[in-house]
Amino acid sequence: SETILRHVREEKLMAISGHASSGKSAFLSMYAVCMFLLFPENTKVLITSTSLKDSRNRVWGEVERMWNESARYFGSLYSYLKIPPVLPGKLVSSAGKITGLNADGKPNDLVGIALVAGGKGNDDVSNLIGFKAKNLLLLADELPLLTHALYDATSNLMANDGFKMLASGNFSSQFDPMGLFCEPADGWNSVDENTFEWRTRVNGLCIRFDGELSPNVRAGKQVYPGLLTKEGLDDIKARFGPKSPGYYRMVKSFPCPTGATDT
Repeated sequence: SETILRHVREEKLMAISGHASSGKSAFLSMYAVCMFLLFPENTKVLITSTSLKDSRNRVWGEVERMWNESARYFGSLYSYLKIPPVLPGKLVSSAGKITGLNADGKPNDLVGIALVAGGKGNDDVSNLIGFKAKNLLLLADELPLLTHALYDATSNLMANDGFKMLASGNFSSQFDPMGLFCEPADGWNSVDENTFEWRTRVNGLCIRFDGELSPNVRAGKQVYPGLLTKEGLDDIKARFGPKSPGYYRMVKSFPCPTGATDT
């Protein structure tokens, strides 16, 4: 999270290529809630995932948890100050959104946080084209599983001066949406397994997190709950093999040197 935060303010397009259990979805959720709470009157956050149902166990579940924690914290704070609690949005869990609220308490869908289904068979991505906001954030969770239609929508959103896109996923293929988004500016031959940051062809930045260097793996014990452990890495290695596409996707998050034949 600290590594991402060092760059996210300056980058308009940013890819996070990370191993399994590297905290990618947790960061996107935290960033979404914090940015809306900081600038509620002019911030719209769009979070794309495969579907609302699937995302409840991933990014949207984290968004709701963090929003409810914010409500609890500020509720306690306002109670201490003896004034009515006021949050700038209202959670509508069934619709996968946090609707913004105007100063008079009326709903304002031009701001807030909304989940957009972008998996195969979902057409919600096409509805991204018309969004306008001073701060417009597109957070793409599990980008390898989303459709290429996302790129058509993104090109229209780029017209917003305050537009920013963060995308995350386990690297799977050079030709899926994640592979295209994080493709190095000088081609894949310009980077190797010891490269952890590079400029991308779409004039953005890619940051890569290798599971073999995860803090828990290096320590040989669980230092940070939720991150990949040595036991988890060994299980993946035993199941797929250390040179397999599966291992490179779940642990290295980098193109497999043997190609995608096994995939």
